[in-house]
Amino acid sequence: MKFFIKSSTALQTFRTVVRLAGVVVLIGLAATASGQTSPAAPEDFTRATVATNPPACNCINDVIQRVNALSIKANQRTALLWTLTHAGLRISKCQVVIARRVMVRFVSQTQRLVRLGALGQSMADSLAGCAQSIHLCGLECTSSTSNAPPVAIAKPVVVSADTNCVANPPAVAFDNGSYAPNGMIVNRSVTPPGPYPLGETVVTYTVVDNQGISSSVSTTVLVQDTAGPSVSNFSPNFIVSVAQGQSSGVAIFPTPTVSGGCAGVASVSFAPPSGSIFPVGVTPAALIVVDGMGTTNQFSFNVVVLPNVSGGGGGSGSNLLPVAIAHAVTNSASANCQGGVTVAQVDNHSFSPNPGGSIVSESITPAGPFPFGSTTPVTLTVVDNLGQSNSTVTTVTVLHLPPPTILSPPVDIAAMPPLGQKSVVVNYPTLSVTDVCSSAGIGVSYQPPSGAVFGLGTNTVICQVYNDGGTNTTTFQVKVTAFDPNACDLPGLIQEVNAIPLLGSFNAGRQRTMVLKLEQAQLEIGQRYYTSAHYVLNSFVLICRTYQQVHILNALTTGPLIGCATNIQAAVDKLK
Repeated sequence: MKFFIKSSTALQTFRTVVRLAGVVVLIGLAATASGQTSPAAPEDFTRATVATNPPACNCINDVIQRVNALSIKANQRTALLWTLTHAGLRISKCQVVIARRVMVRFVSQTQRLVRLGALGQSMADSLAGCAQSIHLCGLECTSSTSNAPPVAIAKPVVVSADTNCVANPPAVAFDNGSYAPNGMIVNRSVTPPGPYPLGETVVTYTVVDNQGISSSVSTTVLVQDTAGPSVSNFSPNFIVSVAQGQSSGVAIFPTPTVSGGCAGVASVSFAPPSGSIFPVGVTPAALIVVDGMGTTNQFSFNVVVLPNVSGGGGGSGSNLLPVAIAHAVTNSASANCQGGVTVAQVDNHSFSPNPGGSIVSESITPAGPFPFGSTTPVTLTVVDNLGQSNSTVTTVTVLHLPPPTILSPPVDIAAMPPLGQKSVVVNYPTLSVTDVCSSAGIGVSYQPPSGAVFGLGTNTVICQVYNDGGTNTTTFQVKVTAFDPNACDLPGLIQEVNAIPLLGSFNAGRQRTMVLKLEQAQLEIGQRYYTSAHYVLNSFVLICRTYQQVHILNALTTGPLIGCATNIQAAVDKLK
């Protein structure tokens, strides 16, 4: 097995592009002429002094060549190469700070070899000098982005039209987190500029940073006629006085003051229409206004027909009872499976018809609370400033809303079929569900049910939770993936790890740790360091097993990952 890269003593430079999982890693390989001295590292790397002319930025591969030429033990060489490939991966991603930390570890490894007598101090200083040039390379990578353009991120805008049927939202309304990597956004603009007509218009959103560099992205603006006309100076109660003994009266409604709307007001109407006959008592009615684009608004009011106790005509000598007007109310149950109601919710513009009269107190009987799932008749009683009272009856309905709450939603399940089989039985974990009504029954159902057999691929599972009534349900999905470790590769394994939901103790940092191991294995394989790749995959398997032991991930998730990594490892071993 050849584990190193040979190079001639003549000056030669070449670059190799290794494509790994869609990421292009540019690797510069440089070999120097025989006898050339590498500069030392800075003080934070080793105790050596810094050379004034450090090697080129592609020095990481020069370090790799030097390490392969060292007369040290195989395990010592593997440890050094592993650190270097890790640094190369970080540099390829311009992760300068992390790359520098990795190279600090590399220099510490060389100094340990010096203490063990396996490496001379002069060679360790030479390697440390290359470590310094890796740091300089990272700085160059950072400075090369100093003129990076701003990033324009836009969102669609939905806005209501004005009375001219157009809208002119400001440019900032389109912004959805635009930023400048090396400065700040100083100007935003939209092309074409507003105002915009009704309907959808495609626009270009442009941002400019403080260096004068711009970036653009397309989005849309949707102008809708949503507001409709408005009504002012219109009473919620229209009163009709009739003589004693009459059972009805004619209501002639006044012309309301209507404004707004897109393209003006097209029509004004009443339901029932003005001039209709209304019985004694309270009758609901509606004022309907339509603008020039057909947008309709409806305003509710009450027609109140009252007998005149002094002989009709509504004379000044009248002493009329207050008018009690009530809504039917629907509320939700609380934690004790009951629902309350307030007087303000029940009242529907009760009033005193007497000149200078007013309502001074209101009450409902019974006052509640009311059991959920029931409709209870209640009486609204109002008292005016003369001490006169009147009542009306309405209802209070208490529904069992909202639906039960899922405290820990089900997560994607990765199931591995037994070797040689193409299906597997999957049992779902128990859901944690609560309900606002503590004594109500809560049910959970799955389709397909728990314990069903799933074939290879991705299957959708719908889970429903419901309460006693069976009508209030919350629906969400559980994706069950039967992952075949016998047909996986490194890109597929990385994709599988990235698909693990971030729940509980499994956070983004732990997920990234697993992905970095696999990316490092890719880099090792791309450079034909198969033994090192084997060790990296071993480390990945160890992480999976550790996460399983401490209950960060379950066996259904780690099992397929370990199986896939082991199969890749076996394939890599054949390449040695």
